[in-house]
Order: sequence, then C-alpha cells, then structure tokens
Amino acid sequence: MTHILATQWNGGMAYNITLDHLLEITEIVIAEYNNTPHSGNDYFTPIELMQQRIERGLIPSYVPVSKRNDFSAIRIFDKRCIRGNKKNGKRPYINFRKFAYTNKVLCNAYSLVGKDLTLEIDPKDIRVNLHII
Repeated sequence: MTHILATQWNGGMAYNITLDHLLEITEIVIAEYNNTPHSGNDYFTPIELMQQRIERGLIPSYVPVSKRNDFSAIRIFDKRCIRGNKKNGKRPYINFRKFAYTNKVLCNAYSLVGKDLTLEIDPKDIRVNLHII
C-alpha cells in the first residue's frame, strides 16, 4: 500500500490523495464488507451467501462493460394518481416531488383522470418513464 501525505494548517488537514489512492481504498473497503458477517444475512458474509446461491443454481446476471453506462441497478417504482378536471380546464397531470408533471399524451387523456400511474424512476437519471396501470 502506498503512503498518503498529509499537511496540517489552521487546525485542519489537507491530504495529498490521488485517484489511484481512492480506488485502492474503495477496493479494500468493499473487500472487507464482502468478507464480514452481517446480521441481515443471518451472520453470513455476502460472499458466503452468493456462494450458497450459486451452488443452488443461481446464475448471476452480468452487464457487459459496453452497456454499464446505460445500466442502473436501482429502479424506484412509485404510484401516482392522475389528477385533472376537464370542466374546470385543468388538464391531466401527476404530482411528483411537489411538482405537477404532464406530457403531450397525458395532457389530453381526460379518461385517465382518477386512475393510477406507475412511475419508473432511475436515480441516475431523474427523467421518468410512465406506465399506466
């Protein structure tokens, strides 16, 4: 492991850390986590659990390097009720994070008012995919 130089000034510390240092530290932290038993895993390590699941027939999914920028492992799904009132001139919309949203299709779909809409949210890209349920 390489040494990291630190400089002290006015009670604070400045560290001379390179990207290589951060990558090395991150790799160590992840390795330690994956080799530590956790109560949420019945005191198995994440590596032991993965090994057990593979032995039972789990085939881990794999995302090719060329597609990893387009991939998000975390998707959030949230239901919203479509609002609007044709009589009062309020076009259909949904509320999300305190704002009203609509689009070219939804703004004319008065028949959907009162129905639920499922939002598929990618935290890496806040633009929302809408699915009517």
